[in-house]
Amino acid sequence: MSRGMTSETRTRRLDVATKFKVGVTRDFGPGGELEGLLDSALAELLDPVPNITFEFLDEYKPVVSADQVEGFDVVITGEPVWTAESFRGLSRLSGVAFWGAGFNDIDVKAATEADVIVSITTPAVRRPVAESAVGFMLALSKNMVVKDRLTRDGRLGPDERMKHTGILIHDRVIGCVGFGNVGQEFVRLAKAFEPSRVLVTDPHVSRERAAAAGVEVVDLASLLRESDFVVVMCPLTEQTRGMLGRDQFHSMKRSAFLINVGRGKIVKQAELEEALREGWIKGAALDVFEKEPPDSADPILKLDNVIVTAHCITWTEEMYRDNGVQDCLAALSVFHGTPPAYVANREVLERPRLQEKLAAYAAAALSAPATRRRE
Repeated sequence: MSRGMTSETRTRRLDVATKFKVGVTRDFGPGGELEGLLDSALAELLDPVPNITFEFLDEYKPVVSADQVEGFDVVITGEPVWTAESFRGLSRLSGVAFWGAGFNDIDVKAATEADVIVSITTPAVRRPVAESAVGFMLALSKNMVVKDRLTRDGRLGPDERMKHTGILIHDRVIGCVGFGNVGQEFVRLAKAFEPSRVLVTDPHVSRERAAAAGVEVVDLASLLRESDFVVVMCPLTEQTRGMLGRDQFHSMKRSAFLINVGRGKIVKQAELEEALREGWIKGAALDVFEKEPPDSADPILKLDNVIVTAHCITWTEEMYRDNGVQDCLAALSVFHGTPPAYVANREVLERPRLQEKLAAYAAAALSAPATRRRE
């Protein structure tokens, strides 16, 4: 499927009594922010299956309404917010496949209570986020942004160059706040620079898994106190919201750097700006902010010792492609009556009503033809 296809070609309105229906939120459709990013995955993975039909929702709503999605078995979604009202009264919907891994805009508790699986695209974002964190670490350690600007301004003469020397990552201490899929991939890549130690804080990591990865599990206070690079890669939860603020920045080395590729609300941004301005820490790299996009007048954007990107450093061609693939694979899993590989609300899998729906899908899939005959 290409961007040039008409909306009529994109939309299949087949018999809902016999077809498994996948809805796609309108941000992936013509004129949407994510236009075209699902086209190839839909064409290659869902289109050949004769008992699956997919279509874009009739309109884009910033908050999904239940009436938009009541006729679908799975909805693939990107930008819209899903509240408790989005799931109210739904009986057919069995899956919401989120285009990404940070599902904070979906009321997962409400989805569970409505017997709806929320799936995420963990494999698609693992490497892009990990590589981006490494890139930030390299840029900070070599003062790349300052040197680039001064060179362009013709102000990086011999005397000025001496003021902006960098450091090696070799023999430094790296601290990972979060050690999930992204954290583990980041550590694997970062170890090529031969840090002296890699510290991890994560309530869900076992010491056995940490030992196998060659990292040390410590508490947050120890990690902040001892690390030269503090890399935030944990999800936003009630426990992590506002976890890093004035007291934590004061406890870090004055030569330390903070990197946040997790979520903006994990860090108290005004207090980070103060820490950077007052020199409590040496610098920071931020892909995420408390308010997104950040206001152009935000004082943190004026600082020389911070690198900022608008929640897009991880966006690669491969991530775009693989997010779509993972979402379509999640829809196919539900079609076959099995849970997707990466489920945000795993407790839903124990609910009897969802199990009934999955069993019905499995029975229907067994009787369906394997592929759609192409014209």
